[in-house]
Order: sequence, then C-alpha cells, then structure tokens
Amino acid sequence: MAIECAVITAILAVMVGLFFRRKNKQWAWATIPLALVPLTEVFIEVVLSKLLNIDISIFGCMLALMIAAAIACAWAGFVSSGFKSKKNSAAYTVIANAFNICLAAILIYNVLSHAGKLAQTITF
Repeated sequence: MAIECAVITAILAVMVGLFFRRKNKQWAWATIPLALVPLTEVFIEVVLSKLLNIDISIFGCMLALMIAAAIACAWAGFVSSGFKSKKNSAAYTVIANAFNICLAAILIYNVLSHAGKLAQTITF
C-alpha cells in the first residue's frame, strides 16, 4: 500500500502547490491534513521498514496510523475554523475527517491481513 499512499500524497502535494500559487492559502492549509495518514504509511513501510531495516510490530504500525488519523482530524477541525462560511467549515470537517478515518481503517485492515499471512507461514 506504500505506492498507493505515495500517489495520494503526491496528488495532494500538487493540490497544495496549486492553492498556494493561486493565492488561496486557506484551502492550501486545509489540504495538508489530508496527506498525513498516507504519508505516515509511506514513512512506516518505505523509510522505517525498507531503508532503515527496522522491524515494526503490528501494534506499532496500527498505533502510528491511529495517531496520524487523530492528529489529521484535529488539524482539519482547527483549519476549518478559519473558513468564512459555516457551511463550508462543517462540510470540510465532515469530509476530511471521514477521509482520514476511512483511509486509516483501510490501512490498518491491510496491516492485519498481511500479519495473518505472515503468522501462518512461520512454523516452529
């Protein structure tokens, strides 16, 4: 899932760049929290596991994803308070938090499904 999360992060980074370039800083700052959960997955799988060869436990990976989702949801709520319209603020908060929670749930499910296969292949 690291490749998929890297693509999501790249798309969101392009959107942030476009918002900053168009002088729409509020929406640029509002897009950044959406990249926190996929960026955490990329960091865990690529940087820690592959490059640094650090063995991450299933619990550690799940905890990191849950913490990233919680921080992203709080950040999205904080950023949405700066919107001029309360409708935009409420809609953004609901959609951003749903995105972060659903993506974290999918990634945790992926971690758990791969952990079961790994545990089945190890025999003593």
